[in-house]
Amino acid sequence: LAVPGFDVLAYNKFTDSNRAVFGAARFFLGAPKSDTNTLNSSTRLFVPEASSLGFMVDFVFGFDRARYTSKKTHEEMAYHTLGINIGLYYLQKELQIDNKENTPYTIGLIQTRMGIEKTIVRNGLAAFATINGIYVGKGMEQYKKQYDDSNKMQWFIEAGLKSYLTLTADNKTNLLMELRFIPVNSFIKKTTQTEDSFIPLIKIGFARSFNF
Repeated sequence: LAVPGFDVLAYNKFTDSNRAVFGAARFFLGAPKSDTNTLNSSTRLFVPEASSLGFMVDFVFGFDRARYTSKKTHEEMAYHTLGINIGLYYLQKELQIDNKENTPYTIGLIQTRMGIEKTIVRNGLAAFATINGIYVGKGMEQYKKQYDDSNKMQWFIEAGLKSYLTLTADNKTNLLMELRFIPVNSFIKKTTQTEDSFIPLIKIGFARSFNF
C-alpha cells in the first residue's frame, strides 16, 4: 500500500521550567482512489495518511528532562525525553467493497489516539506506542455490508520508531522517517483477511518550515 500525500502543519510549543506542551494542527490530502486489493483497501482504515482528506489536532506533553551542552554556545541546555501523546483526527477514506463490481464507497472516520513517546537519540530518534480508536460515521451501511460488522467503534494498538534528519544549515528542511507495526487483532484479521501477526508500515517524507 503506497500512499503519496501532501500535508500542511501548524505547530507551537509552550514551556515552563519543568515541562513542555507541543500542539499541532495538521491538514493533509492523499490516497484519492480506492484499491481493489482487499488487504490494501482495508489497511487504509488503520493508516491516517491513507485518506483522501484528513484533519488532525495533536498534543504532546513532555516530561523527564535531560541536559546536554550546546556545541555552538557551550551552554547547558535541557530537553524532554518522555512524552504523552493525545490526538484527534477526522478522516475521509475511499474503500472498495469486495464483490464482482468492486464497488467503491466513501466513509468518514473519527480517530482518537493516546500513547507514550520516548527519546532515544536527541533530535534524531524516538520510540512510541499508542492505542487507537476509530469511530465510523459516514458510510456505515456500506461498511457493514463489506465487513459484516455493526460496531461503530473499534480499537487497535501500534508501536514503532520515528526519526528525522536535518538537511539544511538553517534547520528548516528535514527528512522524516517512521516505521510502525500494528499487531493484528480479531477485527484487523477480519477486515484485511491477513494471516500475518502484524502489519508493518513505513512513512518517508520531507518537511519544510516557514516562519510567519
